[in-house]
Amino acid sequence: MHVPDSMISPATSAVAAGAMAPIWYGAVRRLSKGLTTRQVPLLALGSAFSFTIMMFNVPLAGGTTAHAVGAVALAILLGPWAAVLGISVALAIQAVFFGDGGVLALGANCLSMAAAMPLCGYAVYRMMSGNALPGTARHTAAVAAGAYVGVNVAALLTAVVLGVQPMLHHDAAGHALYFPFDLRVTLPAMVLPHLTVAGLIEAAVSVAAVRFAVFAGVTPEHTRVSGRHSRMEWLWLGLAGLVALAPLGLIAEGEAWGEWGTEELTARAGYTPAAFAEAEQRGPIGLHLLPDYLSDRGAVFYILSGIVGVALIVGIIWIVARPVARSDDGPGSADGGPAPRSSVREGQLPDWLKDSTPPAERIADPPRMTYLNRTMGELVRFMSEQMRAEQSSRLPGALQSVDARVKLGVTLAGLVVAASLRHAGSSVLLCLVLIVLAARSRLGAGAFLRRGLGLCAFFALPVSAPLMLRAVTDGPTILSLGDSRWLQISQPGLLACVSLFTRALGAVMLAQMLTLSTPWHEVLAALRSFAVPAVVIAVLAMTYRYIAVLVRAADEAFVARRSRTVGSIPTGTARGLVGSAMGALFGRAMALAEEVHDAMVARGWTGRARSLAKHRLSWSDLAAGTAGLCGLAILYVLDRLSA
Repeated sequence: MHVPDSMISPATSAVAAGAMAPIWYGAVRRLSKGLTTRQVPLLALGSAFSFTIMMFNVPLAGGTTAHAVGAVALAILLGPWAAVLGISVALAIQAVFFGDGGVLALGANCLSMAAAMPLCGYAVYRMMSGNALPGTARHTAAVAAGAYVGVNVAALLTAVVLGVQPMLHHDAAGHALYFPFDLRVTLPAMVLPHLTVAGLIEAAVSVAAVRFAVFAGVTPEHTRVSGRHSRMEWLWLGLAGLVALAPLGLIAEGEAWGEWGTEELTARAGYTPAAFAEAEQRGPIGLHLLPDYLSDRGAVFYILSGIVGVALIVGIIWIVARPVARSDDGPGSADGGPAPRSSVREGQLPDWLKDSTPPAERIADPPRMTYLNRTMGELVRFMSEQMRAEQSSRLPGALQSVDARVKLGVTLAGLVVAASLRHAGSSVLLCLVLIVLAARSRLGAGAFLRRGLGLCAFFALPVSAPLMLRAVTDGPTILSLGDSRWLQISQPGLLACVSLFTRALGAVMLAQMLTLSTPWHEVLAALRSFAVPAVVIAVLAMTYRYIAVLVRAADEAFVARRSRTVGSIPTGTARGLVGSAMGALFGRAMALAEEVHDAMVARGWTGRARSLAKHRLSWSDLAAGTAGLCGLAILYVLDRLSA
């Protein structure tokens, strides 16, 4: 449905951009009044979702293809003006970085897909839905009808823009200068496939997207339920799954109708339009760092293009929408609105007086984050992480109910498989499965992924990043920043870098999943069941407990020092305090080691880790272990077969 910039005249592009200018201005004005800071991530997700599903090409009659847009679904969830901005950003990223549509035709593409489609589709949706709640048959039918009408309106507008080109711009012989086919050809060629196939696909995609968003806690814009919190990790996981499945769009061969190259246009029209040929020789405007989504280089690079596009869209939406969004704190706080009226009746106590917790005081001049304060903050963060690990292992999740020995055995097998994978796609698939398991186990998929990426960024990325350079791994160049081989990224090098990083990430996630879903004493008992020597178990148990004790002691020492200090502490003095505290803690650890060990022996410690949990494997444990091992085996076989 994209209009290439070489198919329409500059005058048409200017008129379309002029028509979009007030729409963009109105969208920004409306969003500055209605968009909240909590909705900015949803807008970024919706725009990235639209970009991703436009990478899925669907075959149509005549050897052409079409794609879904998702503009109406975004309008239903966040409002039509948010959809105008989100789809416009997605189309701009496609034009500038991927050469899809073109910069000169951006106004025409936005007019059809970012303006006409969401506004018309949303109007139909509101007329049909009424006050129907999400999930009901009436609401689902309204979503489908709005998406169907919206995509057909966009197709009709695109057909008109292309079909008027021969009438507006032609030479003395009657040959068109740009697009050679008039409305008698463009209208049936564009509208009929969308009425019969593409419209139904758009309706199905929109219904699925809205239902998934409702499942994740995001309700449509006009039926928002107060007090309902969205689970953003499910939305990010869904987007990641779509990006991973994007190569399915390469199965459909052929270009969309009207998005032809010079040879195919000449074969269809019988001649090459003069202005079109001249525009093709000059080349399209834009950066085009990843032309045509690198679809000619294989599925891995298609996924890489999708990841780059999603990252660009999320960053731009955050930069554009965050400053205009109003605060979620309510009127009278950040948006400068009037103060809320008091709802306290005579003879009643206000809510703040009933609360026994002390009110949060606003500090006009907060203390500067000094070296000592940062050290204290890291100690507190470490203790909170330890408490979180202990608490998450007792949540009613999918992995928490599995026996520790089964989880340990599958984890060890997973580490071996992760280390032996050869292809980046296999290790990426392993990471996606682990993220889904973390979400099902209530471990916090977002925090789980961030923790793994943080560890790999420090340890695996410095080792894997140099592999991308052509000076290290020779091969065809896919991105060049200069003439030097040290400034060129090769195709085998990029694959090697992604493969090594994702293998390390998969191994880190496997270890995290074991420790976050299993209490520490059960981990030790499982290790003992695998014939680990008792002395190793004793060292691990004492080390784990000593870390918590010493960190707590260090935090208390730093708090005591800070509370007895007036004014700021120079950085050199703070380093000296931290160093002396480390020495004191080391001496304290040595002094307590013998005492603690003697106390443990006196209480019957024999080096064997004990657990109050039952150690009899159930059928569900065996089934979970078998499923895990079979999954790893299938992943290993697929990785070897793809060699």
